[in-house]
Amino acid sequence: MRGFDYVGKRVLFAALTVFVAITLNFVLFRTLSGDAVSALRCKQCSQAFKDEQRRDLGLDQSKWVQYKLYLASLARQRVASRWHKSLVAMQRGQGAIARGAAMPGLQPSFRR
Repeated sequence: MRGFDYVGKRVLFAALTVFVAITLNFVLFRTLSGDAVSALRCKQCSQAFKDEQRRDLGLDQSKWVQYKLYLASLARQRVASRWHKSLVAMQRGQGAIARGAAMPGLQPSFRR
């Protein structure tokens, strides 16, 4: 029984540590000035494009809703699949880029 208590405490402490790390990651990146869309260094981007990107990323919702979506995304490991869906949509010509909001200056560095 003593071994179970030791392992149980360790597992609980590890789960709590992971939860705190995930929460700190969310809080730190949300309290910094700006957001992912305002960090784009795109002079050709229109305000409509930026608004659509904020809506696509869920940045137009409350912090609590963003946090719940963030946890759900991590729980389902949808971060990679969301990136994949964006690439597929761009290849098919969907989204703001196909509607004339092209960003010629924003190319991945590995394609140079």
